[in-house]
Amino acid sequence: LLASPALERLVRLHVCGDLVAFAAFRSTPLPSSPRLMHLSITWRNFVQRPLGPRGAAILAASPHLGALESLAIDGAHAIGDAGLIALLESPHLRALKSLDVDANGITSTGVSALASSALMGRLESLSLRRNEAVTHDALLTLLASPHLTSLRHLDLSELDVRADGARAILASPFATKLERLDLSGCRIHEHAVPWIDQGVEIGATPADPEAAQLRARFGANVVL
Repeated sequence: LLASPALERLVRLHVCGDLVAFAAFRSTPLPSSPRLMHLSITWRNFVQRPLGPRGAAILAASPHLGALESLAIDGAHAIGDAGLIALLESPHLRALKSLDVDANGITSTGVSALASSALMGRLESLSLRRNEAVTHDALLTLLASPHLTSLRHLDLSELDVRADGARAILASPFATKLERLDLSGCRIHEHAVPWIDQGVEIGATPADPEAAQLRARFGANVVL
């Protein structure tokens, strides 16, 4: 498949791959002028070996991704900080506009590298969902990055985004361009959260005013 001349016309590829497959992807000569624009790497069973940081580095080193605009890597592949940094430093991903690395074991180290990467200036869509080791401070650093100029879609769901993170989003220069913002599962409450003790409501955590501000700014395009 990788050596087929038909790949010259391939635009979208969804592969359930492992480390062995991507070693071949790097080494197999492909037709020149690749048109591959969308790559999604999923995981279906425990027989496969996850990509991990090494597999992400193999992918980043592939010279066949010059036209790639969107990359999504299933969280089971656990590329971690080292894998993310390898992708950010790749000289072959200069057309990348969408990056989805949900639940890939990324920590504050990887997010800090993301914040300072020139790649961020080209990204229109970013998903960091369920990378639970990312700290609130690292998210504030990301949101303050001067490179966040092109974002249209941002998914920080199930991360430690708090009220000051919401304020950082509202004050950011990219806020005027955002078409989709997902903060579900974060620590921002649009409605009061009741405290229940033995089936009886004994109080409530009040709604955050920042939630109302986000709703006013983005309307139905924000998920809280």
